[in-house]
Amino acid sequence: MPPLQSEQELRHAIGLYGPAFQPVRWPPASASTGFSGAIVYQYSAGNQNYALRIWPASERSLPKLEALTRLLEDIHRQGIAYVAPAVRKTDGTVATISTSGRMIHIEPWLPGESISANSCSAQKLKNIMLALARLHLTAANHVPKQEHYSWLRPACTGQSASLKHRLNKMEHYLKAGIPVEFGSRSASEEAKNFHQRLQAVFRSQAVLLWDELKIASQQNLPLQSVFKDLWRDHILFTKDEVTGMIDPAAFGTDSVLTDMTRLLGSIAGNDWNRWTEAIAIYQTVRPLTQTEQKVIAVFDHSNLLLSAIGCFEKYVSTSFASDQFSAQQQTRLSSRLEEYLNRLESYQKR
Repeated sequence: MPPLQSEQELRHAIGLYGPAFQPVRWPPASASTGFSGAIVYQYSAGNQNYALRIWPASERSLPKLEALTRLLEDIHRQGIAYVAPAVRKTDGTVATISTSGRMIHIEPWLPGESISANSCSAQKLKNIMLALARLHLTAANHVPKQEHYSWLRPACTGQSASLKHRLNKMEHYLKAGIPVEFGSRSASEEAKNFHQRLQAVFRSQAVLLWDELKIASQQNLPLQSVFKDLWRDHILFTKDEVTGMIDPAAFGTDSVLTDMTRLLGSIAGNDWNRWTEAIAIYQTVRPLTQTEQKVIAVFDHSNLLLSAIGCFEKYVSTSFASDQFSAQQQTRLSSRLEEYLNRLESYQKR
């Protein structure tokens, strides 16, 4: 695990929220470490459970977190209880920058457990899609402050920033190839195998996908506030009910399809019948436009291929680290990359 703030810094950060938020026991229990490098502790204060979130070193924008908090507060006020806005400190702000440059904030701890693709029942999938559609309908009403337009814009119609970014990434990889930096040390057989498989699917799929991205990225779509990194690990269930949608750190203004396709890809894989059923459920609450329906496949396929490349790059970067945190990350990245590659190798157009 990467070095954390000292106990003194954590106590100081929590103290800025007032006496009601002081932990019953110390230290808080370590809950999880994300792929991004974020670290989350769970702790209790009074009768409430909270998450103490330490952001990655690369994320230290207090205005961006304020924009996200205002969005989640607005969604929460409109009846969506499965999101958790950051708690505001006594001075009204939401976070502290530690002496080591990490942003720290507190938010309510949402109940429930995440699921695997294999454990997502038909009822759970139905409730996921209904919850997602309600979230999107509600978020579309949010009007951000003009000073937050760098991260969020009012709902509008336009071209997807995600698709444009993916098009540029695809152009780069088509020209430069998939980078692999094994250095002077020998790569593992697993790493070599991953690279060969990734190269094979890239050669067979990238050019056609790039053509499709060129067309899709020019289409005008409804744009609004979305999570952008919503997948099965970020959905919490209590029995069959959705009780949490967590880790909205990648939020921004884009098409709802960025959420829908990333989430469904992590649950339904290449089972297009299940995709069709899930999308039909979503549309009972938030109908898709004809243009949105036409570009769903491009959102999914481009996210899948570029996520596989990004996952491989992270996998390689942690290959030679010897600390326990890197070893844990390596195992998780290996499992996710295997899942991406299995989907890509059996990917067929809808």
